Amino acid sequence: EERILEEITFFIQEMEKNTDKPLYPQPIIQKSVANVIASVTFGKRMDYEDPIFMKYMKIFNRSIQVIGNSGVVNTFPFVRFLPGDMFHIKQLQRDFDYLTSEYQRIIDEHKKAAKEGKQDDDFISVYLKKIEEEKNVEDSSFTERQLVGLCNDLFGAGTETTSTTLAWAIIYMSSNPDTQARVQAEIDDVIGNEALPSMHHRLQLPFTEATILETQRLGDIVPLGVPHAVTKDVYFRDYFIPKGTMIIPNMYSVHMNPKLWPEPEKFKPGRFLDSEGKIDKKELIPFSLGKYNFAHL
Repeated sequence: EERILEEITFFIQEMEKNTDKPLYPQPIIQKSVANVIASVTFGKRMDYEDPIFMKYMKIFNRSIQVIGNSGVVNTFPFVRFLPGDMFHIKQLQRDFDYLTSEYQRIIDEHKKAAKEGKQDDDFISVYLKKIEEEKNVEDSSFTERQLVGLCNDLFGAGTETTSTTLAWAIIYMSSNPDTQARVQAEIDDVIGNEALPSMHHRLQLPFTEATILETQRLGDIVPLGVPHAVTKDVYFRDYFIPKGTMIIPNMYSVHMNPKLWPEPEKFKPGRFLDSEGKIDKKELIPFSLGKYNFAHL
């Protein structure tokens, strides 16, 4: 939380530089979210104009734009052998290799610092300690290769989902001024104009949280979930699904179901408040279901 509040200060400063002109806020939002993840993962934030950081964000955005094409290769594997790079898969692989090398470089820096007795409490440092603790454990999942993959997951999934959700929040607040005014009034009443919001304010801001939840529902930034495969033959609603079949969850069908959400195409934060004005998350599943679903944190 401290690192988020720290980054908010830099975010506000960056936004204030553009108060006298039209602004497309998404790049600034992305950089601030990526920096929160960087501070937690690497132990330090990066300046928005840092060349390495800017290169990373450029590669990240390019990867996001073309990663959807990988579905074609998953469905028709032979296309990877066609001349050229019509689905940008080769470019995606080059970008992935670059990011992997950068994560490995940072991990190596942490290993060197640890040998010199310089310990930190960031994610990489803690994970490296766990690797050392389990170095004699057979088939341990704590490996450097796994750590590189986790760094990629944290940045890839964390930056895109959070920044896109915030972008949708700005859009919905701009197009629903009454909602924006009510959120502002609630924040002013609970927090005031001087302090920054923190987790201990959360229960005191039910309408603000409901607005975020409605943004997740209607924005629906992950309409189709990560593909899974059934582990055994199953029957579901009279359908036979053989073992190994790829399953793609359709969250859009849930979030736009009028039986669950009356007038689902409308932005109505009140649908997440019960009769006592408390949060009721109902059937919201912005990041699918399961053990590692973080939507309700």
